Amino acid sequence: MDIDIDICIYIYMYVYMCRFLARVEYTLARAVDAVALKSRCAAVSDTYANQVLHIRIYLYIYVMYICTCI
Repeated sequence: MDIDIDICIYIYMYVYMCRFLARVEYTLARAVDAVALKSRCAAVSDTYANQVLHIRIYLYIYVMYICTCI
């Protein structure tokens, strides 16, 4: 009878551990997805910032050209 109780305890512990590991894996997957999303957003933001910098340079050159023509 003691062996049956021990087996039940081990099975319960195994199931509990599997549930815990599944929860950990799910949480880690969500964290990895969040980091990937933030990395993509940062890349897009950096691209827009570079485009604005280029536009500002072109506008500055254009304004300086107009000022010298006047």
